[in-house]
Amino acid sequence: MRTTKQKDFEKFARCVEWMKNGYHLSKEGILEIASIVQTMNNQKPRQSLINILRDYTPEVRDTGS
Repeated sequence: MRTTKQKDFEKFARCVEWMKNGYHLSKEGILEIASIVQTMNNQKPRQSLINILRDYTPEVRDTGS
């Protein structure tokens, strides 16, 4: 059986990998990462943070990738 700490670390590592690949530069990416972060450390998802990001995250410029 895997511990909660192990599962949280795997979520963290996935988010870091996505950021390394630039996924956080898109509106969808940052919302997905925020959704994952909200479930870590025994937290229940908080829709208010997602709504704030969705409503106030500016469009990100094209990085030319």
